[in-house]
Amino acid sequence: MAHSRQNNVRSLKKQATIKTNIHYFSTTLKEAMYNIPMFPVTVVEAASGYGKTTCIRYFFKSFNDADVRWISFSENDTAIQAWERWCHTLKRIDADTGTRLSALGLPSLYNIDEISQLLCEIRCEEPTYIVFDNFQCIQKYFTKGIWEAFLFNNSEYLHIVVLTQIIHRESEFLTHCAKCLYLSSEELTFKKTDIVAYFKKAGVILTNSQLDFLLTYSEGWIAPLYLQLLHYSKHQEFQSTVAIHAMIENVILDTLEKRQRQLLIALSFFDTFTQEQLIYFDGSIEASNYRFEKIPLLAYNDKEATYTFHSILREVLQLEFSKLSKTHQTQIVLQSAQWYASTQNIANAILMYCKIEQYNKVLSLIDSSLIFDNISLRYSKESYLLWLRKIALTHIEESVYLYPLAYILIAFEFFTQNCYEEYGMICQMLHAAIEDEGIERDSIEKIKGELALIESFSVFNHIAKMGLYQQKAYNLLQGKSSAILPRDPWTFGNPSVVSLYWSAVGKLEEHMEDMGRCMPLYSSMVKGHGMGADTIFRAEIALFRGEEHLAENLCYKGISQARSTNQESLYLAAVFVLQRVAIFYGSKHMYELCQSYLYDSEKTRAIHYELSEIVLINEHMHLQLQVQFDHEEAIKKVIDKILPMSSTFGFCLLARALLLQGKHVEVQMLFEEAMGVAEALNSQLTKVYFTLYMAIAKMQANQIEMAQEYLSKAFDIALPDKIILPFAENYDLLKKVSNETGLEVPLYVTQVCNRYKKGVQLLSKSLYSNEALIELTPSEYEVYKLAALQKKNKDIANTLFVSENTVKTHLAHIYSKLGVNSKKELHSL
Repeated sequence: MAHSRQNNVRSLKKQATIKTNIHYFSTTLKEAMYNIPMFPVTVVEAASGYGKTTCIRYFFKSFNDADVRWISFSENDTAIQAWERWCHTLKRIDADTGTRLSALGLPSLYNIDEISQLLCEIRCEEPTYIVFDNFQCIQKYFTKGIWEAFLFNNSEYLHIVVLTQIIHRESEFLTHCAKCLYLSSEELTFKKTDIVAYFKKAGVILTNSQLDFLLTYSEGWIAPLYLQLLHYSKHQEFQSTVAIHAMIENVILDTLEKRQRQLLIALSFFDTFTQEQLIYFDGSIEASNYRFEKIPLLAYNDKEATYTFHSILREVLQLEFSKLSKTHQTQIVLQSAQWYASTQNIANAILMYCKIEQYNKVLSLIDSSLIFDNISLRYSKESYLLWLRKIALTHIEESVYLYPLAYILIAFEFFTQNCYEEYGMICQMLHAAIEDEGIERDSIEKIKGELALIESFSVFNHIAKMGLYQQKAYNLLQGKSSAILPRDPWTFGNPSVVSLYWSAVGKLEEHMEDMGRCMPLYSSMVKGHGMGADTIFRAEIALFRGEEHLAENLCYKGISQARSTNQESLYLAAVFVLQRVAIFYGSKHMYELCQSYLYDSEKTRAIHYELSEIVLINEHMHLQLQVQFDHEEAIKKVIDKILPMSSTFGFCLLARALLLQGKHVEVQMLFEEAMGVAEALNSQLTKVYFTLYMAIAKMQANQIEMAQEYLSKAFDIALPDKIILPFAENYDLLKKVSNETGLEVPLYVTQVCNRYKKGVQLLSKSLYSNEALIELTPSEYEVYKLAALQKKNKDIANTLFVSENTVKTHLAHIYSKLGVNSKKELHSL
């Protein structure tokens, strides 16, 4: 007995001499980390368990004169939340740049150039390090352009440090870039000498056999070495028969009380959690006394009072979760959903309720179309629609009675996503629920009214018929709807109101009258949504008829109306009309003014439908002026992202881009698809353009008779409503068709075509007198114009509302592209 006690005492003394809370870094790694201040970007790439976060945190502890800002991304975050956290961090370094980045929203095809430029000009006055931890969660939004902005940033003080489990293809060039310090798992891997030194520092002298075992077992990862040290400190032996997950369970989880262990399992749905969450999930204030900051692989941030799971520990806890009974699992997920809902993280709450198929809970949270925006960004289009169908259709027979307003919003979302069958079915189910008197009497009038409003879209672009539904909705709702928000793009991202609402040949005058009668009532019911649409519709019709002066005058009124209720999509449509008026005039000043309006809108708007509208407008103008870009690829990308209501416009742009390259076979292949969409949406304008394009395609294929037939059909659709602009816009390609076929073109059409052609020539000459100017971006061209007047950088910056650093950057690009070295040389071009 005495001998046993003595062994226990010796064992306790030995445990006391073993230090587990230590850090060890190899000489190679320390030397590599000392180089971090010399590089604008550092990338640390290694799988979970290599100690990336630990070594970088420890390294920065020695920095007394530098500002280190740490951002941990999470798979629980939406992409928007992650981007906002990054922008918020940046605001504390450069308030202006951070604010503008936040306004631009997530990087996309439409705003990436502006984001890259903003990042290039960040003002940073003192040594600052921004660390992106778990960067793999947001990496897909960081393009090569963004990385180059960091690499060649104007500030020598700003450093970006990236910790990631894997580098995606877009970022692979960083691994061999001279301005980037790249550390891989090789630098983080423990060699034999490192293992010996690590355990010696902890107070353990290894034998050769122990060293060989640890090297084989760990493969140089610090995580299993650390866990073995913990086990050795308690048992004076290494554990040789278990994998790392089992070791975590033995060394960490088995040391916890049952209640604490269950609490950690419940919290494993979150990358990071707080004391408040501890109490919430435990159900007792006692949880605040748990010393979770002492748990290995669970980092505690004293400043923010948050706990962060190491990914390996979280994996083990999630594995433990999977072993729980179905009832227990459901209870935990339900708690997580309730937590998210209580903190107004509605999107995550909805997704948690979906995990346990509590679709009624999901439906109870759907009270705004904004929810669909937040969730759709997490999925591909196909996966998003599967998700939407599941929550809507699983228990629709019962749920439609309980959550009729949610179903109205879902029905409208199906409509905008081109799912007309689901849209129609839900509308029918809502009618049945109303007839059965199964909906609460207090809300029945509101439900009838909102249903009538969204059903107006069942006769989309038959303006008079839509107006009848909307009048009914107005009466039932007493003029106040909540189903459609003023921020929803009225044009669905289509820059042409005529493309949307010219639905019958020979009826355009009626359409204008119907729009003028119906829109005021609709706009007043939905808080100004669609304000100015009737005026802009008239302006665009005037433009299409070659009445550019009338179009211009109406546009100014329409812009004022649209801006009064922040109808950005309609404002953009009006600017598009003005820009085409500028072509008729051959007015460089008017054209550039419109470009600046588009540029400002792109900087301040983040709604992807409106951003796609800007892309469509710019592509149209470039194709008219035949600016040499890769239009085909750009247009295809935007068509993949936009709604059917605007894809008709995209198809028309794609066809012209193909014809300019002589790709008439591709146009003929595209014809059936584009005309099918045009037929479904009653888009007469799309039919005009594509019938016209087929005439040109047939001419390029030397099929003259068919070219004549298609051109004649195009005239039959367009001329009853005096629509001329499509022929003028394509006169460069069309003239040969009319000459070869001998088809007589009405004189008034020819006159408009010639006037438009003259405007194009005049505008192109004034814009691109130097062919190299075509290579300038819109923002570079703005700087070029002022610099050519030999204005000072400060004055240029003030005029364009940018920083002097931005001006300097643009000038460097301009000088390079134009082959000059000074403003004086620009002036003489």
